[in-house]
Amino acid sequence: MSTTPSLPRFRSGAVARMLRMPVATLRVWERRYAVCSPVLTPSGQRLYSAADVQRLALIQQLVAHGHAIGTLAALSTEALHEVASTHAITVARPRPLDGASSPSWRVHTADAALRERLTRLLGPDLMWVAANEPADVVLQRLGRLLPDDRPTPPPNAARWGVLVRLTAAPARAALEAAGAEVLREPADDDALAAWWQRLCTPHPSPESVAEPAQPTPRPPRWDEATLHAWAGLSTTIACECPRHLAELLLQLGQFEAYSADCASRGPDDEALHRHLQHVSGQARVLLEDALSRVAQAEGLVPPS
Repeated sequence: MSTTPSLPRFRSGAVARMLRMPVATLRVWERRYAVCSPVLTPSGQRLYSAADVQRLALIQQLVAHGHAIGTLAALSTEALHEVASTHAITVARPRPLDGASSPSWRVHTADAALRERLTRLLGPDLMWVAANEPADVVLQRLGRLLPDDRPTPPPNAARWGVLVRLTAAPARAALEAAGAEVLREPADDDALAAWWQRLCTPHPSPESVAEPAQPTPRPPRWDEATLHAWAGLSTTIACECPRHLAELLLQLGQFEAYSADCASRGPDDEALHRHLQHVSGQARVLLEDALSRVAQAEGLVPPS
């Protein structure tokens, strides 16, 4: 008897690994945006169907392209595919090289099937060149990469794209560290178009995106147990500021830790979470100083 494809059978951790996103992000998407409705087992374990995973992957792809998750979450899976198709048609045309009015990318690949698909998708924007000719983009298709495999970038190519069917995480990380734009197969036309657009979009230099050095916020002054004790102060005390400040500090500490632990899908997302972590740390320091001052003014002794 065959297994029904939509039968819920994937746990949260497995889904997060498949999508290369933190479990915490998956939970936020469910709780805040109701992107899908996993089945809960009697023990409280979330189980996702293959259809759930496909929907999440599609939403993740569209979010990475700049679409708002709040808008996407309300759409049916069919509507999401329509958005992806429209997006693919729009982004498939890359930006001109060096400001040229008519882009013509010199591309080399030894894979005839890939060349045929990209020609159909991008039309006259591509100029296919031989292996011994200078190329703007070199594309490779690899079947399987083992953990110790370390492919080297092709010579004389400004951009390097790799399609791979089976790959271990260390091998993929090594490819990306070497400058490759990696796409996992099988990939539909939407994914292929998005991959090509990432290849053709110049990445800003580290100097242009580097943020000015900022002092690291000091470590928390009080642990959670102490803050919980502050938050539980009797409401008979005339001033309720210590209790309210302690509750705010608990929430800030949780958000600061979440921002620090949140994995990133790309450099922009990583920079955003670093910024959020820093800002929440600064806010925590200010509120800790405020709580200390209020406690002194009210003659309260911090609970041990």
